Amino acid sequence: MLNNINLAFWMMIGWLQQNIMLVIVLAGLAVLAYGALLISRRKRWSLSAFVGGILAAVLVTAVMALSLPALTGSSLAQLTYITDWVMLVLMAAGFGAVAFVIVYPLLVLMQKKRA
Repeated sequence: MLNNINLAFWMMIGWLQQNIMLVIVLAGLAVLAYGALLISRRKRWSLSAFVGGILAAVLVTAVMALSLPALTGSSLAQLTYITDWVMLVLMAAGFGAVAFVIVYPLLVLMQKKRA
């Protein structure tokens, strides 16, 4: 069990080292989106924007779950152990969470302003 956690940690560190510019750009985009939301006079919470963000996250999660094995030079047929499936689902869910964090404030900002 600890070997799997250790492997997951070093895979995450390796991915971060390879894609540091992408991480910086996405973090900057999220900061700008939430900054614009805080500056605007709109409410911070919106159910319709939340639902839209969840739908975007589910879509990104599904796409990434199907494409991540191919992006790593593997295939879905090679996922034999439960650890492989858990890692795939968690990585895809991570991409979905990032999509939600970026999409939600943009959806709130796009809504009509209520007086």
